[in-house]
Amino acid sequence: MLFVRPLRRFGPLLVLAVGALLAGFAAGRAHAQSEPLRPGALRGALVDDRATARPGMPARKPKPGEKPQRVQFGNPPGSGAAETGFISTNVPRPKRKKAAPRPPLVTPSPLLRGAILPSRRRGASLDPPLTTATPLIRRRAPELDPFDAVGIHAGSFILRPAIEAYVGHDSNAERIPNGRSSWYTTLAPELVVRSDWNRHALNAEIRGSYTEYQQMPALSRPFLDARVNGRIDITSVTRAELEAREYVTTTYPGSPDLPAGVAKLPLYSTTGATAGIAHQSNRFELTLKGAYDRVVYQDAQLTDGSIVSSRDRNYDQYAAAARASYALTPGVKPFVDTNVLVYANDPADAAKQRTARNVLLEHAASIVLSAQVLSEFYVVVTRRLAIPMTSRDARAIVADLGRYPVVAPDRSLVLDAIDLSRRSRIAYWDGLIVAAARRANCDVVLTEDLSHGATIGGIRIENPFRPD
Repeated sequence: MLFVRPLRRFGPLLVLAVGALLAGFAAGRAHAQSEPLRPGALRGALVDDRATARPGMPARKPKPGEKPQRVQFGNPPGSGAAETGFISTNVPRPKRKKAAPRPPLVTPSPLLRGAILPSRRRGASLDPPLTTATPLIRRRAPELDPFDAVGIHAGSFILRPAIEAYVGHDSNAERIPNGRSSWYTTLAPELVVRSDWNRHALNAEIRGSYTEYQQMPALSRPFLDARVNGRIDITSVTRAELEAREYVTTTYPGSPDLPAGVAKLPLYSTTGATAGIAHQSNRFELTLKGAYDRVVYQDAQLTDGSIVSSRDRNYDQYAAAARASYALTPGVKPFVDTNVLVYANDPADAAKQRTARNVLLEHAASIVLSAQVLSEFYVVVTRRLAIPMTSRDARAIVADLGRYPVVAPDRSLVLDAIDLSRRSRIAYWDGLIVAAARRANCDVVLTEDLSHGATIGGIRIENPFRPD
């Protein structure tokens, strides 16, 4: 009796709830039966495409030897992969295939204007543009430079040894009237040393000989002439010059200063040194030098064994020299662009390297550069050559080039370059080259980048690499 009243009160509600539940279940079953069957869902274990073909379309016939496709019941489970990469289904992760190697990134040829000096193009930066291209072909070994210094390379020096030997006959070996004749043999070695430095210089020349007379051994004599000179580059326009020398030989046969009856020819030597400083200012150069030499005569030994002193013949010699020069007509005063310096230091093109070096040697006394040229040269040789230079070597070359007159940029030079580029319709950086040449009073600009034979701002343009 206790449950009758609540049942009477909530009976209708329970009936409605149960009815709604049954209706929802029936609707869900009907929807599931009306949904089109997906391939592989609730099928047999072995099926083919004929069971899942669309109505009105022919079923695909299996190929000879093709195995039926094995399918799974129901829908495939989700991968369960989150953003962290963890897969909760414990399915073995497929191995990643190795990516194919990318082609190397190469830059265009550094000997083209756009590649060497992209900074002279509008909106271009100093960084080289990276482009995808085929790998570079192996370069052939550069040919030997026929203008290169010959000799033996020993560290930073070039040695040029030589030796001569010859036999002769002297009809008057004594150098007196009716003197006797004699056969003689001479052996003459020599050594030339040249420094191969980017700055300063140290050179030496040592030449000697010994002549032996077969019929008159008393006339045999040695000979030595040795000179060592150096140059210290204090600044780009100031240098110090030093020299040390030694000269040894004998008194000449038949000389009135030679005592009579000598057993052998006495030696005498000259030892000296020179120091000076030179300064260049545009076309004017001033040089000051001082020298000291000491001459010493050896005592003469006579045939009777006695000694004749020659001390009274010794003497010291002092000298001072001042030299001033001004070039009234210096000839061609060229302004050298960056590409000439690059070709001179790049063995990739042997022909252009020879041409560039010949140009620099021909105008070595009057070359003019600018800070822009030195900056571009450093960037190109360290970053854009096929075989880049080390930063240390490039810096040493720039320091050596700094001995030439260098035009520094300022406000007026920049404005002049802008005006030249607008009037002549050239790039601004080319205009800056011409403006620097005008400031230095140059006659010509040696470059590969502008039209050969043109005149820009009163400066003639010459391309030393043009084909003949």
